[in-house]
Amino acid sequence: MKVRILSTGECVRKVKKTSQDSSVLAAEMHERISIEPISGLVLCEILNEQGEVVEERLFTVKEAIEYFRLFPTEAREKALWKLKEVKEK
Repeated sequence: MKVRILSTGECVRKVKKTSQDSSVLAAEMHERISIEPISGLVLCEILNEQGEVVEERLFTVKEAIEYFRLFPTEAREKALWKLKEVKEK
């Protein structure tokens, strides 16, 4: 797992808070989880009130499933169902 946590006032980039992108597994107000199409890695982004990414974690599918089970949120529970399907393929 790779983690980047930014200090107050910094942001990696601003993201749209939608789940229209086919790579997005789950999107909630403060969290967006997507799977990178080429690498197959899972990206979990934590957003601030302005929709800016303030923390990001990069997982393999197996690591993501384990982490999401240990630290569940509404978005992570939604993503778990889709990740289990990806893992089975």
